[in-house]
Parts: sequence; structure tokens; C-alpha cells
Amino acid sequence: MKKIKYILTSVIAAGIFFSCDLDRFPASSIDQSQSFQTVSDADKLVRGAYATWRGLMYGSYQMLSDVQSDLLHATVAYGNRNGNYYNWNFTSADTSLPWAGLYYFIANLNNIINNIDNVTPKDDNEKTQLANLKGEAYLMRAYAYHVLVQRYAKDYEPETAATDLGVPLVLEYDITLKPSRATVEAIYNHIVNDLTEAKKLINATKNDVIPTRVTDDVVTALEARVYLCMHKWNEAASAANSLINKKTYPLDDTVDAFKAMWVDDNSKEIIMQLFLSDVESVNQNSTYLGYSNGTKKYTPDYVPEKWVYDLFDAKDIRKTVYFKTDILDILGTDYTGIYMINKYPRTERFSASGDYQHSPIIFRIAEMYLISAEAAAQSTLTEGAALSTLNALREKRGLDALNGLWGETLMNEIRNERTRELLCEGFRLDDLKRWKLGIKRSQAQDATIITPSSINLEKLVGDNKFVLAIPREDIMTNPNLKGQQNPGW
Repeated sequence: MKKIKYILTSVIAAGIFFSCDLDRFPASSIDQSQSFQTVSDADKLVRGAYATWRGLMYGSYQMLSDVQSDLLHATVAYGNRNGNYYNWNFTSADTSLPWAGLYYFIANLNNIINNIDNVTPKDDNEKTQLANLKGEAYLMRAYAYHVLVQRYAKDYEPETAATDLGVPLVLEYDITLKPSRATVEAIYNHIVNDLTEAKKLINATKNDVIPTRVTDDVVTALEARVYLCMHKWNEAASAANSLINKKTYPLDDTVDAFKAMWVDDNSKEIIMQLFLSDVESVNQNSTYLGYSNGTKKYTPDYVPEKWVYDLFDAKDIRKTVYFKTDILDILGTDYTGIYMINKYPRTERFSASGDYQHSPIIFRIAEMYLISAEAAAQSTLTEGAALSTLNALREKRGLDALNGLWGETLMNEIRNERTRELLCEGFRLDDLKRWKLGIKRSQAQDATIITPSSINLEKLVGDNKFVLAIPREDIMTNPNLKGQQNPGW
């Protein structure tokens, strides 16, 4: 019986760490000779991929980019959770997350893409369904490779991308494969090719209130994100604007509507949100709150730096949604007046479980406004459009329009707006890397509750740890990776 095996060592070490409802999702080790008999088989495999994707969108997978950045301070009660990244003292033995999970994801997607054509459709409806399933797999593979190349390689630079090392490019099952690193350019070209294939195949359009599976709009949203990272400003703006101009995803403009996105998993501006049933347990970043049912108090591992809270105007509808102040229990002492990140609260939808459960948001329209503005700001010819798009988002969030901005002043406002809007959604370190900015942690809300070791940590642009090390296990066991470690490791 031939079964899919992991190709990269760190994936083997990681094991299987995503729970699945076996009535909805297949087992992780699949007999290929039996995997693709019917459309139903193919659909179950794709649903299994969605379950893995969801697993890659919460907890440390999402938080590490923000914990490592300049957004947060660790409290003295944080117990060193994610501490290696917060303190910038992690080694190549610590960087298999998210490497292992993403390559596990890719292995299963390769199986789908390479074998789904073995299913013979019974009619045109099944033919259409199979095409859509294959397109979903292409989109997910593009997403996975984009995260990998962002975390484990230099920022895409058009002048050097053809020689800068990216990540191993694995497109099919081969137990003997010992892949070397492809270039950054080759990885991004592959991502664009996968998106092109997905666009040809995806026939699903938005028909649910909130889509939980890939649609044609999801493909466009990922295109916008990828082109922004490739510094292809015109293409990024075009993709983002196509979604904005459809007006299918209106921006929320009241506190109640905006709060519903994060408390009730419900907003018209969500382009895609992964499915989470009422009986599944997904702990979505309790690290930011740490509420105790026993004490009725909070013990967060990390709280926002003072500048982060101060970045939000009192009129900003996001401020009362993203932040919360209550009684904090820090090593047995009560504190008040300290703001916590409240973007992932205990939701009413899952109140019975007593857990921090949320359906992970993959894309929402606000990001498209920010991509459009940033891309347009790169050219003096379109700076007016950049400011107009920026103001369209600001005004919906309750802020005044800005006037007469251009050049670096305009870019700074776009950066500030991106920081506000996408706070603690896992973007910050990648954004700083793209903007070629270092980090400098600064004033705490209350220094008495903050661990002093990294409160004023400063890292200059170009520090080697902005790029994660290729995991040590893979360097040691794959001869084609030896000599290909990232600089400084």
C-alpha cells in the first residue's frame, strides 16, 4: 500500500498536529490507489486541506510575526511562552514552525493536484466540481509558498530575486527527493503560476454571506497581496481595486458592525473566513487576554506597547473593539488601567466552550484598500489615488480625511493605517521587512508588569533574524541544503 510520506525532515519531526472531524475530513495518511475514486473522495481530500489550513492560521503560527516585532511587551507572568522569538534569541533549532506545517500542507495539496485528474466525472456538473476542487488546491498551495518565502527568504527585490535563495520547491511526491533551495524569483513565479491555474479553474463566486471556501475573489485577493510583495505596484493596485470597485464587500462603519466581525465571525467585508463548527475547539490567541473563569481576572502574556494604543484616535471605531481594560492578575497582584489586545475575545457564538474560538479570517476588503494605497503611493503619478483610497478607509473607521500628503509623509500615514487596521493579524514583521524598517520597542503602559529583558530591544533593518533560519534538521539531513543556510545563522 503506497502512502503519502513527508518529504522534509522537519515535517516528520512535527508529526500530525491538526485535529480533524473524520466524518468531514480524511485521515492524514492516504492510500493513493484508493484516494481518487469519486468526486466525493476528491472533495473530502480538499476539505482535509482546509482543516490543515485552518490549523496554520491560529496560535503561534499567526502570532510569531507580531510577538517578534515592536507591537507588544511581554508581562512578567508570560512564562516565556513564545519567548525565544520575543527576545530574538531563537536558533535554527527553533524555526521548524511554520516550516513543518506548511510543507505538510503542501504535500497534501500536491497529492490533490497531481491525482485529481484520475477521477472520471459522470456529467458536466461533476466536471465543473472537479475543476473547482483542483483550483482550490492551487490557491492553497500558492498561499503556503507565499508564507514560506516571506518567512524564510529575503524580501523580493527585482534586482536580486533571480539569485537570492528562496525555499525548496516541492511539486510532487518523491520519497527520494532532497530538494535544494529555489531562488526567490522562482518561488514567486511558481506562486503566480499557481494563481493563474486557480483563476482558470475556480468557478465559484460569492454566494454565501461569508464564503468559507475559495472563490474567484479569494484568488484575486491573494494576487493583490503577492504582487505587493513583488513590488509589482500596478498589478497589486489593479487586483485590489477590482475587489474594491465590485462593492461586494462594504467596509464596516459602526462600532457594532465592526465588533461583530471579531466577536460573532460576521461581517460583510470578509472575503474569506475558514469554517469552524460549534463543536470544534480552536484556541485563537488566548495569549493576549488569558481570562480565568475562577478569578474573573486576566493574565495576558503580552500587552500592546503604549505607542500602539496611542496610535488610535478616540473617534476610531476600531479602538474600543481592538483594546480592552479590566483587572489584570499579574503574579498575584491586581492592576487596572492597562489595555490588552481584545481582537480575539471569547465569542458569544462559542460561549459554552469557555474558549477563545474564532473562524480565522483569511482575507477582508480593508486589506485591499491598504494594498491599493501602498502600491499607488510608489509612483508620483498615482499619489492622489493613494490618498483617496487611504481616506476612504479612514473615514469608514471614523477618522477625518487627510489632505495634501505626498512622498514619505504619505507612505508613513499608509504604514500607520496598516498598523492600525491589521493589528495582531500576523503581518507586522513581514511589513517591516518589506518597508526596510527596523524595530525599536519603546515605552510600556506600565513598566512594573513588563519583563525588563527586551523592553527597549532594538533591531536594525537587515538583522539576520528578520529572516528565519532553514530548520537545523533539514540542513543536517539534506546534503543539497548544506551551504544554503540564510546569512548570519
